[in-house]
Amino acid sequence: MVKYIYTSIICILLLGLSAGMELPCLATASSLNAGSWKLVSPDGRLRLEVRRQTAAGPRNRPALTFAVFKDGCPAVLSSPLGIEAGGHRFFEDLQVTAVRHSSDVEDYELPLGKRRRRRNAWNGLILTVQNLAGAAMDIEFRIFNDGTAFRYWFFGSGSLTVHREHTGFRFTPGRRAWMQAFHMSAPNKPAYERVYAEVIVGTDAADFSWSAGWCMPALFETGGDCYVLVAESDLDENYCGCRLEAEPRDGLYRIRFPAQFDGNASSWVKPVGELPFTTPWRVMITGTAATVVESTLVDDLARPLDEVFGGTYPDWVQPGRAAWDWAFYLQTGSPPRQKLYIDGASDLGWEYLLIDANWNHYGGKQPYPVIRDLCSYASIRNVDIMLWYNSGGPNNWVHEEPRGRMHKRDVRRREMERISKLGVRGIKVDFFHSDKQDRIRQHLDILKDAAEFHLLVNFHGCTVPRGWQRRFPNLMTMESVFGGEQYGFSRVDGPTAMDNLHYVFTRNVVGPMDYTPVIFEPYMAIEGPTYSHALAQSVLFESSLVHFADALDREESGYQKIFADHPLVKEILSAVPTVWDDTRFISGEPSRYAVLARRSGQRWFAAGFNGLEEPLHIELPLNFLTIPGGRAVLVTDGEEKIELQSEYLDVTSNQSLPIQMAPQGGFTLMITP
Repeated sequence: MVKYIYTSIICILLLGLSAGMELPCLATASSLNAGSWKLVSPDGRLRLEVRRQTAAGPRNRPALTFAVFKDGCPAVLSSPLGIEAGGHRFFEDLQVTAVRHSSDVEDYELPLGKRRRRRNAWNGLILTVQNLAGAAMDIEFRIFNDGTAFRYWFFGSGSLTVHREHTGFRFTPGRRAWMQAFHMSAPNKPAYERVYAEVIVGTDAADFSWSAGWCMPALFETGGDCYVLVAESDLDENYCGCRLEAEPRDGLYRIRFPAQFDGNASSWVKPVGELPFTTPWRVMITGTAATVVESTLVDDLARPLDEVFGGTYPDWVQPGRAAWDWAFYLQTGSPPRQKLYIDGASDLGWEYLLIDANWNHYGGKQPYPVIRDLCSYASIRNVDIMLWYNSGGPNNWVHEEPRGRMHKRDVRRREMERISKLGVRGIKVDFFHSDKQDRIRQHLDILKDAAEFHLLVNFHGCTVPRGWQRRFPNLMTMESVFGGEQYGFSRVDGPTAMDNLHYVFTRNVVGPMDYTPVIFEPYMAIEGPTYSHALAQSVLFESSLVHFADALDREESGYQKIFADHPLVKEILSAVPTVWDDTRFISGEPSRYAVLARRSGQRWFAAGFNGLEEPLHIELPLNFLTIPGGRAVLVTDGEEKIELQSEYLDVTSNQSLPIQMAPQGGFTLMITP
């Protein structure tokens, strides 16, 4: 199914360092001493330059730097390369001893995410560098039409401790950026659950309370309708998840490791890798807003299907929509209420019901017969069950249960085997509280074990996506967002329309986002977005498993009332998929509005957010359609925030639709041949 040449393995064979093979040198003496090396994207519009500069190191000693240019204009300014590992410094006094070039075109399918069929062409460069002590490592660069990436390679045998990365990304001070302040350790943090803010390059994260750096992904405006999204890809068991230093100097954002107190201070910070190993890719998606939003580069750089799946995409992995009572009530309901939600999911054609925290108290702490009964009840109605778990372990002090069943491998596997035999189809694992290496390993071990028992996985209170969905397609979604459930905690202090807009250009670019969308409650609309904006979340936010967060068992508000007043809304929510054959960015800007179109089969959906406090009129061209035309369902804002307008339209691909979005509003369009 997947044609994939994992060139990193080829690089190891070519270098032959660990095996001691003698290979012809591909670099001339002049190229080794050139002092600079260039790499150009296949379309010729992006350029990466690597330089050996004599006064670039922290002590004005020779060091390597890189810069990225888009159409000849600076995108990433001269930025440092380097790392400290195994007691060796690889950030100054470096000599380049070998230069190798490569290129490839890769086609693969991933039936998850924003686009099924993927093609990425790239040109590559590998520099072998040596320090004064004679220790060597490789720096591997790749450049694509939509971005650049690099990582560090170490060879040999045994293990190696990484003490610090000197990697940084420099941008022009004074320009705009859209960034999320990383939350310091707290009872439920860190978990990537702060909103993105528009800031000026150079802003100190300390300006935001309880901050400990800046999160990745981070979006930077570079001028000339060009943006750079800095992210991380292919993080594995050998490393920790990283973020950016809090205080950028002269526009330089350096990589930093987790804090010692993260994860309840239960483990060490510095990662230890088993040789040979590589760091994660440092990714810079570069181009227009459309380039950034449509990019699949974080997936493209990730390693392919894990061996636990036996080489083929598993048919038991079925994305879908889920009903969920906890978001509205802030507690898990009794089995009778779960059956009401199963009935509601079945009526809408949704595939799943999530039973959240503390279900282990069902049946007087004899929950498994109750879960078996709920699975049987749901199965008759073509609905499957997912169960919530606490990840702890010593990594958190959250008391929600079940707890202690996902931390140790033997306990975890017994639990997975037991619930899979009951008919449970997936798990939600919450409260990781750290990006340290041991927590990254726990994420990945859960995915491996769950695959053996044919269980889908939803991570909450977790790290951000880093390409794992390509390696583990049973990973349906990850939270790492200040999402819709926040309205339940404070009623009015949830994400604003502008917050939601920022997610389109930042967090959701890099992978699935379990925002828990589409709430139709009057309290939400008092200060927050309109109902039409809420509906648009079902299209604009991408997640292979979508948990709809409003109540299914109340007639006076929520879904039941909206469906009664607007049957076309029910038609959309019954039809909207969670994975897409194609995604198109139609128009928008990170702090004004966004319009996307997505295709599933022959059916198209389009939706828009208005992040502004004023009405916005747009013309929506339908030339993205791959069909001549069709019957459309259009839902737009009414006169009040909690009012909707819905209608049928006949449309063709050569026309434009006038759309009026209210302040903090939105629209949703579904077109069927």
